[in-house]
Amino acid sequence: MLKSAFSISIIFLLLQILACQQTKDKELGYGASPTADSQRIKLLIATGKKFQNGSVDSLPGIAWELESISRFRGNKTGVIYAAIFKANYYWYTVDYATAMKMALDAMDVADKWKVHKPIPEIYSIMANIHKENGNYDAAFKDCINGLNEAKNNRDTTAIISLLGLRAMFTHGYYRKNGRPNDDHTSLDMEFEALKVAESKPQYEQMRIRFYNNIGQTFKEQGNYPKALLYANKAVVLANKYHQPRSLTYSYNWIGEAYYYMGQRDKGIDYLHKAIAITRQIEIPYRQMEIYDAMYWCYMSTKNYEPAIACLMRTTKMRDSLQVAKNEKQIKELQLKYDAGKKDRKIARLSQQYDDNNRKMLMILISMTFFVISLVIILYQYLFIKRSNKLIKINNERLNDALLKIAYVQSHHVRRPLASIMGLMNIIKANNYEADKEVLQKMDEVANELDERIRAVIKETEVNDDD
Repeated sequence: MLKSAFSISIIFLLLQILACQQTKDKELGYGASPTADSQRIKLLIATGKKFQNGSVDSLPGIAWELESISRFRGNKTGVIYAAIFKANYYWYTVDYATAMKMALDAMDVADKWKVHKPIPEIYSIMANIHKENGNYDAAFKDCINGLNEAKNNRDTTAIISLLGLRAMFTHGYYRKNGRPNDDHTSLDMEFEALKVAESKPQYEQMRIRFYNNIGQTFKEQGNYPKALLYANKAVVLANKYHQPRSLTYSYNWIGEAYYYMGQRDKGIDYLHKAIAITRQIEIPYRQMEIYDAMYWCYMSTKNYEPAIACLMRTTKMRDSLQVAKNEKQIKELQLKYDAGKKDRKIARLSQQYDDNNRKMLMILISMTFFVISLVIILYQYLFIKRSNKLIKINNERLNDALLKIAYVQSHHVRRPLASIMGLMNIIKANNYEADKEVLQKMDEVANELDERIRAVIKETEVNDDD
């Protein structure tokens, strides 16, 4: 009785846990149906992509919900994009080491599950993080890898994005090395990518980055009217598509252009507008960059007091963001990832080698079995052929013997038998009384019949011995 009551209690407890879990799932917004969850995953991915260029504070919450639903439903793409959104959040908040770890984890999962579509975006994040830390060799490498993946996926959007990234890195490389006059390619690369982005209305949003990058290049070349032209084009689209992060770049280039053109107050006003946006969406690294731009503006007009204030802000922010420490951690993570990737490649090759060996062994066993079977079949064929030949020979001999027997029976046995039958008729006619001469004739004919029968038997025995 106690055992039965205990069992009922356990079942009741399990039902309660299940009910609580179902309630929790509903509260989280998933578990209603696979179709509803699938739609929710798509919506979260689209929302996350939108917030990547806006309020990055929303990304962790989106990533958490997306990962929860995706793991619940086994949606691999959703799990990967959750990691991508986390990586973007840490990148924008200048925690580059954590951002790189998230990106490498996403890449590892995408590679393991063979989900190819998000890979170009992951490479973009990794490339940007390397660029932010001045490691242009690694940035270019990841950019090219991402571009190749985008081409393999035939993803025009990703191709446009990575073409722009490559152009931006080329421009940044020459600036970092103090050789801006040697940059003869990045502007052409920007216009090449912009041409693709302007080819269809569906790529309008992607034009923002190219307008900004082209505006920056013209600003640095001293062609301020063109810098203003393209940066203002970026402003229009950034407002249209609610991309405040892009606006920080547009206002940055517009502000510098106006300042260097002599409209200093207007220029500083735009730079302050850019800083206000960075504070609003919490992008400290961009804020540091804009203060650095303001420093150079003030220095160009020998306005040293505000220049020093901007420099102090820039230095303080750079120290607080631990840029050097981030760079070291990122390099260590990249080395570990590359080493792990090599280990996985070696493991895959080893597994492939073992699989090939097993296949070769199976082929060898199959071929051996085939050869043995072929030999057995050939032996059986030869045996059957020889047996058939012997049977044919024996049948021919038997036929000859039968022909001889038939001949003897028709010619040699039939005659004495006919004589015996004739003598028997004579005996019957005499009321079964026979004289000596008839009996002697009967004996003679019987002996002749016996000889003929013995001859037939002898012929049969001869053929059996053969």
